[in-house]
Amino acid sequence: MKKVLLAATVLALALAVAPAFGYVYINSTFTGDTVANPATSSYPAPKLWAVGGGLTTAQCADKVSVVDAAAEFTGETPPADIGHCVRFHDPVSVAATSNVNFSRSFAPTTTGTVTVTFDMRLAQTTSAFFIRMCNEGAITSGGSWANMLIFEGNQAWATPAAPGSISYMTCYASSGTYVKTTATYQANKWYTVKLELNLDTKQWRAFMGDKGSSDLPLIVDWVDFIHSATGATYTQVSKLQQIAFFTSTKAAPETDGITYIDNVHIEGNVAPLIFNTIRDARLADKGSTVLLSDKVVTSGTDETNNPYFYIQDDEKGGAGIRVRYFDAVVHEGDRVDVQGTLAQASDNGGVVNHNGEREITSEAITIHSSHDPAPVPIYVRNAQVGGGWLGPNETVTGGPEPRLKGVYPMNAYGDLTTYDATKNTFAPLFNTGTLVTVCGKITRVCAYDPSPDNPFDIYIDDGSLAYDGFICAAQGWDDTNHPTGLRIRINSVLGNQLPMDLYTLGKYVVVTGIAGGVSNSDISSGNGIRNIRVVRPRKVADVQILQ
Repeated sequence: MKKVLLAATVLALALAVAPAFGYVYINSTFTGDTVANPATSSYPAPKLWAVGGGLTTAQCADKVSVVDAAAEFTGETPPADIGHCVRFHDPVSVAATSNVNFSRSFAPTTTGTVTVTFDMRLAQTTSAFFIRMCNEGAITSGGSWANMLIFEGNQAWATPAAPGSISYMTCYASSGTYVKTTATYQANKWYTVKLELNLDTKQWRAFMGDKGSSDLPLIVDWVDFIHSATGATYTQVSKLQQIAFFTSTKAAPETDGITYIDNVHIEGNVAPLIFNTIRDARLADKGSTVLLSDKVVTSGTDETNNPYFYIQDDEKGGAGIRVRYFDAVVHEGDRVDVQGTLAQASDNGGVVNHNGEREITSEAITIHSSHDPAPVPIYVRNAQVGGGWLGPNETVTGGPEPRLKGVYPMNAYGDLTTYDATKNTFAPLFNTGTLVTVCGKITRVCAYDPSPDNPFDIYIDDGSLAYDGFICAAQGWDDTNHPTGLRIRINSVLGNQLPMDLYTLGKYVVVTGIAGGVSNSDISSGNGIRNIRVVRPRKVADVQILQ
């Protein structure tokens, strides 16, 4: 039976025709985000969202964080009905006229209608909260705003607004022009808000009602995008590319405030690039929205112990790619449709130029079936893992280089400050993201990374002179003294399940896993070219110790 993790239309996936309600740009349920732990001063921000505002980093620490009903903040017990969502704190007591915001970009859209829905719950009516839809410019600059919907607090934006009322901006000139609506909100009640923004007419409207309702009352009828001036001559934005939530910038008698945000969903009419194969999709421009159908999962989120999984074209040795997905568990053997944005990223999701792996940051996953067999792994020698750089050039800092980032060359070329095509001439075929099998003698154990996140990595050597290229001053490794061999990247969950024999120097092992590349984070020269070849085993059966 098909499991749909997101209500993305199957018709669009099959026929490549834009559905009436649009393509998914953002679908943030925050389900896969790490929950804040005030007891340890841990306040992770929601993944893929940027946090900003007029406060210092330290002051912002607990102002935008993911919580559930069990999260205990000083003097505050989150209500039982908040589920797993973002807690948005207005810290008037820290800085009276500063705000905190969190925002996210999506596919640039210049025509048609962009539809936004989200759930919200304000813990009070005395501290304002507002949302803006923006173009690609600064979210704090009036020239970037298409609209601004305000949930009023003690200090009115629109006159004669009162706590619990709702208003909106019409012009950002001077101190801004605002209109009060007849709509109101209550404290400690969940609402669903829906915005429709028409780029052809440059107008927008808003709906709000009980959370989850399919019949939301209209609260703002079609009004113009925000004007730059009050007179007959003005400008408006002509593109939408960002959503931004803000706390109040008002001073006392505005109070501290808490708003809970959940289920942020945005759709528009920018169609994804549809590909039959991963081999072709991974060569698209970074930032492209791509769609792949009926791909088999070779390593699930439960096996990577991370919010990502791998898919592969069906044939043995087929092209593979990492898919970053936060909202559900995906298992090896699932058959999936994937829609998302193409990126170059490190293991933790950080954007990189010269290393890491090509990946899809996905908003739409549809699982068609489960328990399908993964493609048969291909056997590669240690020095062939990852492969050479491949594809047409793209422009990055330091000059043009191929789109698919291979690993450090099998020869010891020294410090790579820029890409050099001559050093890639004899590189093996690019295989990052593909299921492979390797073997070798264990030469190093936990030699490079004592952190608790990756304490189980080992090196193996099959005699193919796989120079790692890793530099670490603490280990005495430099351009003349690299580790020789292949890094087997074992996550902490799997590492605790494997037999201790695996961590004995001189043992011979056969390992199956996903070929990949990780960046060297300890390069004194500051260049970011180095991509260290790794194999990522998925389960205990992937590691065979030969006696």
